[in-house]
Amino acid sequence: MDRFPNAADVDFHSPLDLTKAAAAVLDAEGRISGWGASAQRLLGHPPEDVLGRPAARLLAADPG
Repeated sequence: MDRFPNAADVDFHSPLDLTKAAAAVLDAEGRISGWGASAQRLLGHPPEDVLGRPAARLLAADPG
């Protein structure tokens, strides 16, 4: 008996599957040096708006 009869129809991916993950790469100073297409779709920022800028700008709201 198959416990998961529809498993062949489901697209399983690990949360760390970089082909699907919204990935950003940071340098040693916390600046964005890589920006994936999924990150752009998720957060709405094109690469030219974020590359070279501090990641903290995207991760935290300015309290002021």
